Amino acid sequence: WGAAARVKEAFTATLDELVASRGRPPYRMRNETGVPLSYRKATAAGPLANAQANPIESGVEAPLQLWSSDAVQHTLHCITVGRHGAWETRPLPVASTGTFVVPLMHTRGGGGHGGSGGGGGEHGVGALVARVELADEGSTSLLRLGSLVQLRNCTGTPLEIQVDHEGAVDPEVLPDLAPSASTSVPLHLLHGGVMLRPAPKGRSVTLDSLASSTGSGKDAS
Repeated sequence: WGAAARVKEAFTATLDELVASRGRPPYRMRNETGVPLSYRKATAAGPLANAQANPIESGVEAPLQLWSSDAVQHTLHCITVGRHGAWETRPLPVASTGTFVVPLMHTRGGGGHGGSGGGGGEHGVGALVARVELADEGSTSLLRLGSLVQLRNCTGTPLEIQVDHEGAVDPEVLPDLAPSASTSVPLHLLHGGVMLRPAPKGRSVTLDSLASSTGSGKDAS
C-alpha cells in the first residue's frame, strides 16, 4: 500500500511537502549487524560490474539512492552487502517486504572457510537476517540487516549485556536492553558467551528492536 500512501499524500500534503517528497528515496537501509558494511547495486543475477561500494556503519540508517525515481518500476531493485572484501551476500531485493535469511559468499582472496564462492562469512557466520518493512506510512521500504541471533528481553527489567569473546581480556558491553525490546548480537561476537544482569538504575537503555520472525531469537527471561 505504498502507492496508496503516495496518492493520499498528493491530495493532503502542502506544496512544499510535495516538492520535498519528490527527492525522497523510496528505499532506506539500517545496519544492525554490529560491524561496518558496504553495499552496491545489483541485479537478481548478481552484482553489477564496476558498481560502486557504499559504506554504512553499524547502527546507521541511510537512504539507498541507487536508482532513478521512475514512475513505474520495470526491474527488480537489488543490492549486495559485503564486508572488507572478505564476503558478500547474494543479491537481496529491497522492494519485497518480508524476512529473509541471506547466505554470505566468500569473495576471492577473502580468506576464511569455503574459499571463493563458498559459504561462510564473518568468523564462520554463514548468513544474515534481512527484513524489508514499510515505513513513512508505506511510502518507503526499510531494509534492516542483522545477525542470525537476537536477544529479546522478556523480563520487566532493563538488562546489561556483556559478551565474552576469544582473544579479549574484558567482555564487550552492548547497549542496555529495555523490557520487551530485542537486539541483534554483533557478527563478530556470535561465538562468545553472553552474560546478562539487571542494568544499573538511571542508565539509558536502547528501545531499538530487530523485528524478526525467523525464530532465531533467544529469550532473556
